[in-house]
Amino acid sequence: MFVDLIFLVFFFLFSFHQFKIWNDEKCLGAKAPSLASLDIMHYPEGMEPVEEFKYSDKKATVVCYWAKTHKGNYPTLCTWSDMQELDRYKDCVQFIGVARDADQNNVTKYIGKIGQFNETLGAHGITISGGIPLCYDVAHQVNMGFRSTTNLKVVGVDNCFIVNNEGVIMWRSVFNRGAEPSGQFMTQLDHVLAG
Repeated sequence: MFVDLIFLVFFFLFSFHQFKIWNDEKCLGAKAPSLASLDIMHYPEGMEPVEEFKYSDKKATVVCYWAKTHKGNYPTLCTWSDMQELDRYKDCVQFIGVARDADQNNVTKYIGKIGQFNETLGAHGITISGGIPLCYDVAHQVNMGFRSTTNLKVVGVDNCFIVNNEGVIMWRSVFNRGAEPSGQFMTQLDHVLAG
């Protein structure tokens, strides 16, 4: 009986470790860095240009990291664009794409591909998306700000932060080729919107 109990404990510990969700990340509850330094290079269709993005503009802001040089991230950009279009998020959430590309010309090149179908990306090909504003991170100021609030050495592509309208980081997720493995992102975003 004792051996069976030990077996079950080890089974649960080692079988489900990949699904752990930590709620004690250093960044949770920290002040998010200003977005004022971002060079806004692309606005989705129908969006009015703004001088700068502010967290107080919407109930929640999702700061999304992407790169033209990381093609595996393109499906994630499509996912974020699709989320921005959902009725429940359209008017109260702003998704902002922050490029990790060192060269600003890469952002321009990606923008030039928006709307084109690429059959080699995603499970069945994807149409390159630009449904969220895309920004160049001048001198990596925004990335450095988010990095200093986490225990991460690098805040790379597919990372995103949910920030409330007071500028406080409420959640961090990491997507993978368009999917968010923990399944918590939209639930957490809905919690932020609900206050």
